[in-house]
Amino acid sequence: MLLMTSFRPSFARRGLVLMATLMAVYVVSVVFRPTPARPENGSRIQPVVQSIADDTVDVGTEFAQMEKEQRLQINKLKSICSTNVLQNASYNLTGDYTFYRSRAYNIGYCKVPKCGCSFWTRTLIVLDNGITAANKILKKSRQFLHSQSHSFESSLLSVLESKSPTILSARNPYSRLYSAYIDKFYLFLMWKLILDIPKIDITNKTDMICPQAVSFEDFLQWILRDASQGKTLNRHWAPILSLCKPCDVVPISIVHQETFAKDLKFTLQQMKVNNDKYEFIMSSLQGNRVETELPGVIETVYSKVKKLVKNNCLNWTDLARRTWSAFQIQGFITNEVNFPSERFKNLTDPYFVVKVSEIILSEIHKHPMSKEDTHNQRNMALQAAYSDVSEETVVGIQQLYKEDFLLFGYSFVPPNKEGYFSQ
Repeated sequence: MLLMTSFRPSFARRGLVLMATLMAVYVVSVVFRPTPARPENGSRIQPVVQSIADDTVDVGTEFAQMEKEQRLQINKLKSICSTNVLQNASYNLTGDYTFYRSRAYNIGYCKVPKCGCSFWTRTLIVLDNGITAANKILKKSRQFLHSQSHSFESSLLSVLESKSPTILSARNPYSRLYSAYIDKFYLFLMWKLILDIPKIDITNKTDMICPQAVSFEDFLQWILRDASQGKTLNRHWAPILSLCKPCDVVPISIVHQETFAKDLKFTLQQMKVNNDKYEFIMSSLQGNRVETELPGVIETVYSKVKKLVKNNCLNWTDLARRTWSAFQIQGFITNEVNFPSERFKNLTDPYFVVKVSEIILSEIHKHPMSKEDTHNQRNMALQAAYSDVSEETVVGIQQLYKEDFLLFGYSFVPPNKEGYFSQ
């Protein structure tokens, strides 16, 4: 009895201690339980990239580092989406939403012109149709690529309803606008739109009206004027906010044009793309892109502009000269090599694509450029372009594309000011 009497109080005390401990653990688990992510201010965005992207975790692998960077970018976008900044957007017209959705990987992609959309179209062909199908159109022109219907074509509504994690594309508005100008106006690919800029009085509509040379400043002021008049901007230069609804989709990654290769690599790894497709896609980006894509670009220029040549608005040598200059601006041909006018002197219609491609490729091979050379030459061209743009026009661009600057983490500093190339 003495043993039993002395044992019970001790057992009771231990039981109370145990119960108190369990209760404490329960309370702590309830109080500090992570709150499930919820839409903020109507936004349906949810960060998909998680786990080792946490700041407190040691980032020891390349993939982990990329994952960490993507998590920060997506969370920053989410933070902007949760504010009222988008409600006061300077340009809030409904855009032309063009989405792809890979059925094989259930991944969405918002197609943004001047952000590598031709490459992404080929990538979706690889993902859903295989390498053989992609090889067949590798050297086709951009015009052919974008004019064809594809099995992965989708819609914003379909991507939202299927809750497909979505790849978002981004590019600094300054460089995106300059790229659109060089591609569509300097090379006359959208020459009919150029007729709207000088407000030419067309008295006889049966006559061919030749487009005038338009400066970059003219191009930017025309965009600002159309936007201020409530006109829908062409998707090649419309704000990305109006094309993708980035606050409504669920982003798996944000692929910046400035870090395209690294962001593409992370995206494919995050999707768990099989080795054969992964190697094909990465090699097509890092391999001989000039040889595979340049003839297609020249073919697009030829098909779009040949009417101007036939109507004596341009001659073939003029067109070759502009094409040469555009490739220098884009960093394919070194500025140290002047346009070889003698080699283009006898250029004629049937041989334009083949001859121009042949000459330009031979010059590229004779004067190879490093990645650093290419990067520096592009930056110099961009800086020079904005040096000729008025401060008033730059301020207008900053206001019109304010949300793109904020959502995708770009500085408002223009290319001709100190600090742009260090952002």
